[in-house]
Amino acid sequence: MPSAPPTTQPTGLNGAAVSVPAKPAKPEPPAVPKRPEPGWTVFRKAFDDAADAACEARFSGGNRLDVKTENISHLTLDLGKLPAGAPKSGPWNLQIDGQGIEVSGSRGRYLHLIRGKAGAWDVDREAYPKKG
Repeated sequence: MPSAPPTTQPTGLNGAAVSVPAKPAKPEPPAVPKRPEPGWTVFRKAFDDAADAACEARFSGGNRLDVKTENISHLTLDLGKLPAGAPKSGPWNLQIDGQGIEVSGSRGRYLHLIRGKAGAWDVDREAYPKKG
């Protein structure tokens, strides 16, 4: 009768098989969430820092600027970098996430916006220097 092949399982002192834990896999580094490239819209802050954020911005003709965002709570418009063909001075009709806002440009080159949890955009007054 042929002899049994040698066992490759580790055994304890009494000859019983011992379970050997597998080497833990190296944890994957956390994925860096995607952020929109700056242009005439500048991403400043996300609602969820761990999730991707997106911004699609375009000049629609006349004085209309269209912006659609995902997972963005703070956004800046750089009115000095508007697309070719857009009026260089206001007022502009900003349509942002379905909300219409008249932008006069009276705050200067940059318009800092903040979005509330309910979804409405407003001027981010905290982003402007205090006067006085």
